[in-house]
Amino acid sequence: MVAIIPGWLPDNVWLGATITSQIEADRDIPKLLAVPVRVRFLSMEPLLGPVDLTVIDINGDCEIYPLLGTTQCVNEEHEPAPDLPALDWVIVGGESGPSARPMSIQWARELRDQCVNAGVPFLFKHWGEWAPAGSYTSEAPGKFAFGDFEHERERFVRSEHYPRPFTAFGARLHP
Repeated sequence: MVAIIPGWLPDNVWLGATITSQIEADRDIPKLLAVPVRVRFLSMEPLLGPVDLTVIDINGDCEIYPLLGTTQCVNEEHEPAPDLPALDWVIVGGESGPSARPMSIQWARELRDQCVNAGVPFLFKHWGEWAPAGSYTSEAPGKFAFGDFEHERERFVRSEHYPRPFTAFGARLHP
């Protein structure tokens, strides 16, 4: 854990961590929760794999429940460790750019469900360069996923019309 000096950050500071995988979540969320700020959030973009935010195991000695703000572990004197604060917000999004990797629909759904079950606000920001194809015509510009990348990789296709045209408000332009 990180040693913290109480009161060294003003109340208006929000602190977040970028998490793209379970490895980053296990490594960085405990550090984020140890900092004394009023609001702690995760920016999970680009989301590159499934992430479980319900429990984080620290060296087999301690479990942190970042969505609930509880801890199950003992210190060197075998006293229970103090609880850490819970995450205040989780933001999820896909990857953008010409070499973007697809994000599984299921990864985003699982994070949404974890947050809903814990009462933590969840924001799905964007699909990135790949999106579910069901609502688009085959001629639509951009890169669109058919099915779920994790479970149906063969149904993911990519068109070569990058970049996708957008209006100032994010609506797709029709050719």
